[in-house]
Amino acid sequence: MKLRTIVGIFLAAFFLLPVLPPAAADDTAPTSPVGRFSACVRGGGQGRVLLLMDRSGSLRVTDPQAARVTAANHFVGGLARTLGEQKESTIRIAVSGFDIGYEKTLDWTELNAGSLPQVQADIASYAQRNTGQDTDYWMAADGARRELASELGGGKGCALLVWFSDGQFDVPVRISPENFESLGGAKPYAPDNKLDTLEAVREAMDMGITDLCRPGGVADQLRSLEIVSLGIGLAPDGNADTFNLMRGFTSGEGMQCGEKTDPPPGQFVMASNIDDLIFAFQQGTMSNPEPPVETGLCTEGEEPCAEGTRDFVLDDSIGGVDAIATVPKEGDRVLLQTRTGELLKLEGDSGEAKTSGAVIKWQRMTALTTSIRMERDGKAPEWVGPWGLVFVSPKQTEETAKSLLKLIGDVRPVVEGFDTLSVQSGGDPVDLRISLHNHVGDQVDPAILSEGSTLSAMLVTSDGKTTELASKLQVRELAKPLKLEPKLLEPGAARINLRLEVRTRDWEGDGRKVPGTKLEPVDSSLLFQVQPPGEYPTIADRVDFGATESPDPITRTLPLNGSGCAWLDPDVQFTGFPAEVTSPRLTTPAQSKETCSASGLELTLNPGAVGNGALVGEAKVWLTSETNGEPIAVPLSFELQMSRPASQPVLWSTLVGLTLLGVLIPVLLLYVVKYVNAGIPGQSLFAQQVRGQVTEGGSFADAGLGLDVSQMQIRHLVNGRRRVDIAGVMLRAKMGLAPTEPGYVVVDQPGRAAGGRTIMSSIGDRARLPLAVQGNWTVALDPERPHSGDVTVTVFTSAGAPGLKELEADVRSNLRDAVAKLRSGLPPEPGAPDPWGAGPSGPGGGSGGWSTPPSAPSAGGWDAPPTTPTQSGWGAPPAQPPAQSGWDGMQTQIQPTQPGWGGPAQPQQPGWGAPPNQPQQPGWGGPAQPQQPPGGQNWNGNSNPHPPLGGGW
Repeated sequence: MKLRTIVGIFLAAFFLLPVLPPAAADDTAPTSPVGRFSACVRGGGQGRVLLLMDRSGSLRVTDPQAARVTAANHFVGGLARTLGEQKESTIRIAVSGFDIGYEKTLDWTELNAGSLPQVQADIASYAQRNTGQDTDYWMAADGARRELASELGGGKGCALLVWFSDGQFDVPVRISPENFESLGGAKPYAPDNKLDTLEAVREAMDMGITDLCRPGGVADQLRSLEIVSLGIGLAPDGNADTFNLMRGFTSGEGMQCGEKTDPPPGQFVMASNIDDLIFAFQQGTMSNPEPPVETGLCTEGEEPCAEGTRDFVLDDSIGGVDAIATVPKEGDRVLLQTRTGELLKLEGDSGEAKTSGAVIKWQRMTALTTSIRMERDGKAPEWVGPWGLVFVSPKQTEETAKSLLKLIGDVRPVVEGFDTLSVQSGGDPVDLRISLHNHVGDQVDPAILSEGSTLSAMLVTSDGKTTELASKLQVRELAKPLKLEPKLLEPGAARINLRLEVRTRDWEGDGRKVPGTKLEPVDSSLLFQVQPPGEYPTIADRVDFGATESPDPITRTLPLNGSGCAWLDPDVQFTGFPAEVTSPRLTTPAQSKETCSASGLELTLNPGAVGNGALVGEAKVWLTSETNGEPIAVPLSFELQMSRPASQPVLWSTLVGLTLLGVLIPVLLLYVVKYVNAGIPGQSLFAQQVRGQVTEGGSFADAGLGLDVSQMQIRHLVNGRRRVDIAGVMLRAKMGLAPTEPGYVVVDQPGRAAGGRTIMSSIGDRARLPLAVQGNWTVALDPERPHSGDVTVTVFTSAGAPGLKELEADVRSNLRDAVAKLRSGLPPEPGAPDPWGAGPSGPGGGSGGWSTPPSAPSAGGWDAPPTTPTQSGWGAPPAQPPAQSGWDGMQTQIQPTQPGWGGPAQPQQPGWGAPPNQPQQPGWGGPAQPQQPPGGQNWNGNSNPHPPLGGGW
């Protein structure tokens, strides 16, 4: 049941991705948090997905077959299939784990069919990542915040955090100083706590929970960056209280955690019963929720029958179908009735078949639930018409089956010329021309859609005000532009929300008429800026103050473009801040109309203290023009990433150690000077990536790189940063081993790479640059198709982009030679990946369908979990498990942590809760399951008979 549960929750999350819901007065605006993410990506935004996986030792009991790996890989495969191949957008994904701390195991990687095997291979490694001692929510959440903030680069984008855990916040007692240090030492949220007693652990966890959920705490800091959270909790015992804290943090519901809850910051779903959970999860995230369709069952030998068949109609607007079907008991079956009337048996754990008009793939997700995917075979005419799901029982029964269908139309609404859309507050009306495109960007003729297909459009400003642009407009009337009236619009960010609603055509033939099938709405959310009136200057709407370990003030100057002047409104709101930062201030010499600045707005952010977290907030900037004395306000947001420096006792002991080294001091001082100076110089770093084909006969760069400073990622450099994450690469400054060797930068990025300017160099397969990386570039081969795939060029410059034309010319002149050298001596190129998302199989070959984890040999189905040897207990008799730390009257005693996991070996039980001496059930049950933990133990909140943490602390 646990395996079915985890797989289902990720499957449900995949079904959630294309769904977008409404705000109170806006029938086109997404309220589903994951729906907002999908709409943002579909509207041309750049998606960022961070998958955060629990690594605690309790997973050996709660998920012994590593279903979380199977499910996560299925989820990622679906994500790549639905959003990763869209022409105008990209999705980058990273994978991280947490236990005593946070660790990124897969760096940011563009998600598509080519990179999917690499992503799935890293996820597959989590089958063995199940030995962690803690389930530290604070370390997980703060690590995710820092990761996403760095990737977003001080701006906002389409960001999604997918967080999986099997238990509540738990930190066991440390039994010795050595044990304390081996488990990471002091916690950042309780720096002076040794965690050596039950009382100390309680105090530390209270401090961690407080910092997560206080006003301006970690939850609010994450939400201030508009990061959407999807929390997935595994609770085989069905105890929802286990996840009170995680639910409050991710969704803002239930337990009070943070103040920024509008719009809803995320969703939390608890897995307990997969066969009901899939449908409940799907209903809760649909734009227009409808209950699953219940269908009777045909008696064996009488199929197909009317009462046991769910009909649906496909037409030329549909490119694929995803379906979930559940039968009431084992032995019942689901069949697929094709357009030609053939009954396709969906046998085995998974399978694939080609019928007239379609390619069909299916996977048995549980003993009762089957997922089915259909894809049109070219333009076969047999695709168009009625199909059906047929449910069959060996004996006559009154029970019913359930099913949900998602018909995938390869069509979405776009605003023509949106990239060059210019809207000025108080300006002339703007024509918005809406057209329909497919995922590769080709225009789609509205005539292929049924007459009942409609488009709605809504303008939403930053203050939440809405203006209807179109309501249920027939798609065949899209030739007429929509009118956007900016006269009453205030300067600042705004969105155009589009919703396309499609119903397939009715079908009539063979003496019957079948009504068309309604599709899930297709939504896009397009972000743009309403500029001040033409006579007013413009100024950036966001300032990134970089990162610091100091309480000292940091100053940035925002340039003012155009004639006029600006000043800062004194009403500044701090929406997120470290607990130690109690009196931050944002100041400027330009404090009023009388003292306004015409050259730029100098802003000083003074934290006044230092701590771990993000200092984020919002303010207003007033603008005046030379010809119009009436000031107007524009919004401004700001951000500073903060971390507490190393403790002074450690620094002093280091200095004393150096003094005692005597004769080595001069050499050591030389290396200290080298280390101090081995940072990336300058005040800022700008970078942009471009991709394309490079062959012996030509290069995509020959026609120009299309570099645009406004599209570049920016990092502010403070005190010579040694590590900078920008534009999809990680720059790491090195001091050089020899005393006279100059410092350099190593560039971490996917694929074999080289870097420099005119003369390119590498260290191993990584590009090497001088410390002053500005004015240099790198090129990297496609990691999956290094011989023939697109190459990635990353250019680096500084504020104002000095010498950018010369840098571009250098790329054009030397790119082909650099690529040729990188490709020389490469082994033969491997075969192309499975377009269904399955990565290469493990040793021995074999691929089982959608999104199979590359390093996990298939067990005969898609996404099959890696084979895990049956364990006797936790695999080692001497150790005892760390029990849950239960507050509020809980009687559970917290046992000191022992080195290792597990208690005395227990007799093997036949599955999860099955009666003794019963055979193992088929389906996802697989090989015999490990035994239950010893009675009365508490494994991170699972099987806990007492009220869990979070129910009234």
